[in-house]
Formats: sequence, C-alpha cells, structure tokens
Amino acid sequence: MRTRKGCWTCSERRVACDGGKPNCAKCIRGSRQCQGYDARLSWPKAGDKKRSLVSYVPVTRVRRGAKLPFINTAAQDLQLYYFPELVYRINHSLYKQPSPWHATEKAVPDAMDLISYFRAYAHPALNTFVGESPPLRDFLLRLALRDTSTPGRAVLNSILALSELHRAGRTDRALQLKVLALQYLSAATKQGSLTNIEAAQVVGASMVLGVFDTLQPFTQSDEWLSYTKGAARIAVASGLMDDGSDETMHLVSWVQFHDVLSGFPARQKQIKSESPTPASLVYRTPMAVSPLRPQEDMLSLLSEVYEAVQTTRDVTPEYEDRISLLQQRVEQLAVPEAARTSDTTIAVDVWQKATQIYLARATQSVCPADDLDQLIEEAFQGPIQNCSCPHFFPLFVVACEARTDARRTAILDLIDRAEKSGLVRSKLWLKDVIQATWVQMDLHADDEVLVDYIGTISRVIGSADVIPSFA
Repeated sequence: MRTRKGCWTCSERRVACDGGKPNCAKCIRGSRQCQGYDARLSWPKAGDKKRSLVSYVPVTRVRRGAKLPFINTAAQDLQLYYFPELVYRINHSLYKQPSPWHATEKAVPDAMDLISYFRAYAHPALNTFVGESPPLRDFLLRLALRDTSTPGRAVLNSILALSELHRAGRTDRALQLKVLALQYLSAATKQGSLTNIEAAQVVGASMVLGVFDTLQPFTQSDEWLSYTKGAARIAVASGLMDDGSDETMHLVSWVQFHDVLSGFPARQKQIKSESPTPASLVYRTPMAVSPLRPQEDMLSLLSEVYEAVQTTRDVTPEYEDRISLLQQRVEQLAVPEAARTSDTTIAVDVWQKATQIYLARATQSVCPADDLDQLIEEAFQGPIQNCSCPHFFPLFVVACEARTDARRTAILDLIDRAEKSGLVRSKLWLKDVIQATWVQMDLHADDEVLVDYIGTISRVIGSADVIPSFA
C-alpha cells in the first residue's frame, strides 16, 4: 500500500500539504485539526479486481416531472476522467434559447419599434462590468441614429438584429438584419481612415454583433470572439483608447471587459489544442483611466492573472514573487469613496473574490493561500448568494468550490432565479458546465495527489466544439 503524501485535511481543502508528521505544518499554522495520513476505505479503482464488488443495483422509480437538483456520474463523465484526450461533449439537452420573451406578438415591428424595444428591454444583454449600463445604451443609440453613413448603418442594423433576437428568438428577420449589419460593417472597415465617430460606430456595431452571437446556444458558434478582438483592434488603432470623453469611455470600458474575459475560455481551449491564446489587446496600449472607475483596475489585474497562469509551470523565485505580488494587489483593491455606488461596490467585490480564488487555485502549488477557506465562505455568504450575479466567470469560479450538497443547491437555485428573470442570456449551458466540473472534482476526491485545478476545468470547457463567453 502506498503511503499518503498529504494529510486528509489538506486533501479535502484541495491544497498542497507539506507532509509533516504527526501533524502537518499547514494545519498547525491555520489552527486546523490535522486528520493524519491513515488509510481510509475508498471505492475500488479501475483494474483492481481484488477489491471489486458485484451486486445488483435496485431499480428506483422517479416520479415523472420530479426535480432532481443533484448530479450523477454518466458514461461520458468517466470517459473524460479516464481518457481526457478523447473528444468530450457536454449534454446540452436542457439548453433552451433565451427567447422568445413575447412569443404572442405576431405583428412584425418596424425599425423604431425595435429601437424602443432595445432601449426598454434588450439593453441589459449588453453585459458590462456593473451589469446594466444606461449610458452605454444611450451612446449606442446616438451612434445609430446620428447619420446615414455606412458605419452608422452598421451599428443601427446590429441593434435592430439584437432587438429582434431578444424579442422573438432566432427568426429569419433577426438573421437578415444581422447579415445586413455585417455587410455595412465590412464596407466601413474598407473605406480607409476613420474619424473618431466612425471608429466608435464600427466598434459599437462589432460588439453588438458579438452580443447577438452570445445570446444564441453557444454550441452553434463562437463568432463573438472574432467580433470582440476586431473591436479591440479598431479601438486601439483609431485612438479611441486615448479619447477622454465620458461617452467614449463607456464604449471602451465595454470593449475592455469582453476582451479581458475572452482570455479565460480561450485559455482552456489553448490547453487542449496547444494553439496560442488570444491575449488581451486593450491592456497592451496605455489609456486614459479615470480614478473614478475602479473596474479598470480590476480588469487590468484580471488580465495579469490570466497571463500569469498561462506562463510556464516551472517554479522559480521570480515566478513566486510575481504570484505573491498579484495576490497582494488583488486583495488590496478598494473602491474609492468618490466612485462608491451600490452597483460598483457589489461588482468589484464579486470579481475581487472570484479572482482571488481562481489565482489561489490555479497556482496552489506555487503560492497557496492560507485563508482560502475563509475567502470561499465569504463568497458563498456575500453578494453572489444575495444577487442574481449576471456574470459567468465569477459564478463559475465560486461554483467550482461547492463541495457540499447545500452549496451546490444554492448555486443551482441562483441559476434558476437568473433564468426566470428572462432579461439576460441563458445560463443553462453554464449549469451543464458546472455540473460536469462537479463530477470531475468528485471523481478526483479519492486521489492521493493534489487535484489539477486548471487541468480539470480545461478538460470540461476545452472539450466543447466552440469557445463560450464567460463575460
């Protein structure tokens, strides 16, 4: 029998153990009860015929229509666990399109009706750092109605397409409006140099088309990534990053948010395909950052975290110092008094805790966080538990830490509440991804080695046919 390298307490917390006996130093330092290294009963592993058991499983009848909030291990989960190199596809049978919201409307609305619908109902789908953003909505409408130029037509038709998709689902008219927007967008990018207004119109059209793509079932397309990267390149090349106006800042911050968040799913696909990960473009170029917008600092730190996790896993003193400094900077991030609103404070708190957890887990073999348990507890008791949490990345990171039935039920209830709101894109595919990740974590529970956090979530996310957006 092999001797355990880590105590059971550290194994349950999924952190590296120093192996000290009779009690490890990590448990002593954290004032925890060290459960030691003694052998425990566990399920037989593959090929262990001496410990295998053969019996009949009683058939349990389930009432039709009964809700089963917990998950079971299926054949594809075991295939992913034992053969991660094989293509694994998550079952999206529960996925439903985020529309129609008003299926009873049979009359075809005109352009002004769709614009009014966008202003009243569809704009939350734009998905900014703080959730809804009326200033961004109003700026996009002004760009769309400003003139009849080619860039103006591009942003106008992209808004009309998004409104039609949000209003009635993936109809022929929604696709026709999208194609028309793409034609105007293509013509606008070929007309030579762009003024600041024209560049803003092109960037706005590209980003709205990206939102259009994310509102559809993510198994169909990942064009949103191309739209986001294209908008970021134009914003950098045209000088919009240096424009200090408040209106342009709302647009640039929107591009920043989606550009930075694209690094997370792209990272998982890169592990599987070994292709280079598209890096954040907007943070390579200096920009005029307002001290009253702390979300800029949070996004900048998140971009650095993604980049740090992607670097070589060889532990060097320089890499340890880099991770420790990042941990300190994320922990010390605070919202200035002048910018402290309820929405901003909640948003920064949610993203701050999720980033701390992700950085600690992804680099736990380098710089483990001793207060990780407390951080996870605060995340479950804080804003994520009490709000709808419109963003996918923090919800996914916290959900991966749900080890008990109570916490997993809380996550599933939160997703169900978000689905009932009907104003943002569906989280049902995220629910599938979370449940598949839980299965992989449970299958690793009896392993004697530390769970490969990045490897586990990469096998689940990276095995999908397309790259999903976690913004």
